[in-house]
Amino acid sequence: MKFIKAFSILVVIVMVGVMAFGAKFLKAVYQGDSDVLVKEVAAMSLAHPATVVIESDSENAADNMAGADATFEKKFTVKQGGVLEVDTDAGSIAITGSNSNEVSVTVRVRASDEITKNFLISAEQKGDDVRVNGKIKGGTKQGGRWGYSIDAEFIVAVPRNYNLKLSTSGGSIDITGITGKLKGNTSGGGITVKDITGETDMQTSGGSMRAEKITGNLNLETSGGSIRLNDVRGDVAVETSGGGIEMDEVEGKIRAETSGGGISISLRGENKGIYAETSAGGIDLTLPKNTKGTIDAQTSVGQIVCEMTVMNARRDEDLLHGSLRGDINGGGNKIHAHTSAGSVRIKTR
Repeated sequence: MKFIKAFSILVVIVMVGVMAFGAKFLKAVYQGDSDVLVKEVAAMSLAHPATVVIESDSENAADNMAGADATFEKKFTVKQGGVLEVDTDAGSIAITGSNSNEVSVTVRVRASDEITKNFLISAEQKGDDVRVNGKIKGGTKQGGRWGYSIDAEFIVAVPRNYNLKLSTSGGSIDITGITGKLKGNTSGGGITVKDITGETDMQTSGGSMRAEKITGNLNLETSGGSIRLNDVRGDVAVETSGGGIEMDEVEGKIRAETSGGGISISLRGENKGIYAETSAGGIDLTLPKNTKGTIDAQTSVGQIVCEMTVMNARRDEDLLHGSLRGDINGGGNKIHAHTSAGSVRIKTR
C-alpha cells in the first residue's frame, strides 16, 4: 500500500509539472513571448541532455567497445609544382600522384570517442601549397610515441608534379606516382616509394624500406629493418642499423651500409663507385662483364671469391680472414666491399 501511495504521489507531481509547463507554453504562444519559450526549452535540455552516439563497426565492437569512426575530407585547387606538407602525431600517410590540378585530402580515424575528439585535424592552402596537420590535444609521448592508441590514415591525392614533406610520429608512409622532391620521416613504420622522378630522402626509426622505379638520387635510412631497391637510376645511399640490403638493377653511385645483415647489389650500367659494408653478413656483387673498377674487398671471417680477372692483384688470405685489391678491366672507380663476418663474392652477368 505504501508503494502504491508513493507511486500515486509521484504521478501527481509529474502531471502537475507537465500542466504547469503547458500553461506557460500556451501563455507564451498566446502573448508571443519567445523568450519564455527559449528559457523553458533550454531548461528542459539541461535537465535531459541529448546523447550523441558515433556508430562503430559492429564486427569489432568486442575488441573496441568505445570505438568510433571519424572522417575528415577537404579539396583544394592548385597548380603543378606546389608543396604538400603533412605533419601528424599519429597515423599512416599514403600519397598518390594524379593528372588533376587538385589536392584531395581524406583522413580516417578510428579510436575511442574521447581520443577521437582530442585528435585535431586541419588542412589549409597557401598559394599552391597545402598543409595538413594531425595533432593530439593533451597527449604525452612515451618512448617517442604518443600515449594514445589511434588508428589513423592520411590519404592524399596530389598533382603528379608536386613536392612532398611528410612526417608522422607513428605509422607507415607510402608514395606512388610523383615527380618532384620528396622528404619524409616516421618514428615507427615502413616506407614504400614507387614510380618516382626526383630526389627522394626518407627516414624511419623502425621499419623496412622499399623503393621501385626511381629516377633521381635516393637516400633511405632505417634504425631497424631491411631495405630493398629495384630499378633505380640515380645515386643511391642506404643505411640500416639492423637488416639486409638488396639492390636489383641499380644504375648510379652506390653506398650501402648495415650493422647486421647481408648486402646484395646488382649493378646496371657503368661503375660510378660502390661502397658496401656490413658488420655481420655476406656481400654479393653482380657486375656487367665490361665493368671497370678498382676492387677493395675484405672480410674478417670468410672468403673472397671474384669471377673477374683482377690485374695487379694483392691478395691476403688465411683460415680466418682475407683481402683482395686490384683492377678489373683496366681499373676505375673504387668497388669497396668490407664485412666483419661473412664472405665476399663478385660475379658477372
